[in-house]
Amino acid sequence: MDLEQRILDVIDRESAAILQLSHEIHDDPELGNQEFRACARQCEFLESRGFTVTREAGGLPTAFTATKRGKPGGPSVAILSEYDALKDIGHACGHNIIAAGAAGAAVGAALALEEYAGSVTVVGTPAEETTGGKIGLIEAGVFDQFDFALEVHPTAGKSIIMRGGRACTTVYADFTGVSAHSSAPATGVNAVSAVIATFQNIDALRPLFDPMDNVNGVIPYGGGANNVISGEARCEFCLRSDTLFHLEKLIERVVHAANCAAMLFGAKVETRVDPKFAERYPNRPMGLRFKSWMEKLGEPVTEVSPVGAYGSSDIGNVSLLMPSIHEYVAIAPAGVNGHSAEMREAAVSPAGDRGCILAAKALALTATDLLRDADLRAEAKAYFDQQVPDVYRK
Repeated sequence: MDLEQRILDVIDRESAAILQLSHEIHDDPELGNQEFRACARQCEFLESRGFTVTREAGGLPTAFTATKRGKPGGPSVAILSEYDALKDIGHACGHNIIAAGAAGAAVGAALALEEYAGSVTVVGTPAEETTGGKIGLIEAGVFDQFDFALEVHPTAGKSIIMRGGRACTTVYADFTGVSAHSSAPATGVNAVSAVIATFQNIDALRPLFDPMDNVNGVIPYGGGANNVISGEARCEFCLRSDTLFHLEKLIERVVHAANCAAMLFGAKVETRVDPKFAERYPNRPMGLRFKSWMEKLGEPVTEVSPVGAYGSSDIGNVSLLMPSIHEYVAIAPAGVNGHSAEMREAAVSPAGDRGCILAAKALALTATDLLRDADLRAEAKAYFDQQVPDVYRK
């Protein structure tokens, strides 16, 4: 029996356990940096199958690595897992499929290590939806050991490769004024007015935005009683741009808008910025190999432009360091939005389960090709060297 068939067979034999892992994570949602049970479930699954597990990888409480090694030397392949849920709506981004698919893929790819040099590691990366656990792991040096990174994300409509992503971060502005009775507003400093002015200032600046810039804001706290001039109010903004360089300009404008609003009303403002998600550089040679395996498994795959008004992920930061893919497997009909109740239900539907096993198989076979095919490795690295701007290189 050839290696490919053995890999497919072992994933089929493990499919019930892989899907159980997916459903357990889905039915027990945890927010970013709080995914203790999801982390433990994956560690236990992989440890019981012979992987060497390191918990709290990089000093992050809900990160981990799980590694199997073959003969000395050879490439080090990382298969990335995400498992944080969304506030109020649970696993409406299908991260349970990412986690279980990664675990299943590693079990399959581990068979190749019986014949080839190298290693396969599942990297558990928390808080993709918020603070970006991959960024913390990069800063801690966890990704320094890897040569290639692979991930698959669920989507609606059709399975695709080569989709990029924009740079992204969150800017927070906390305003402090002076509380007063609403009958005498001049005796206070209205922090809510400063928040409203921040939104108005940002809207006034939109003509200066670059075409790929996007700012969306919310008001987590806008005062309490309506007969009180509020001395406290907070707002926060999700910023996206096509590159980290343009994102920095956008951050400056949003912070300036908040500072000007505070000055106008005589309030004080404290601004802070989350870690910055980088734009994404999908590796085409690796993506085409993944596409080939998906199609051999019966799933049509469309290649799309890497540039577009896309969302963001901290996989972008990984793609600055090494050849990386973050491909998409369809689990819902076209028109179902990500981060919706419909996508949450799709993540544990028969289509979601099919996508999870399909992703595990195609990832395992792509990882296997990286272990055994020096030409593919060289092509992927050459594409990376040409694609990723020199300014990002260490």
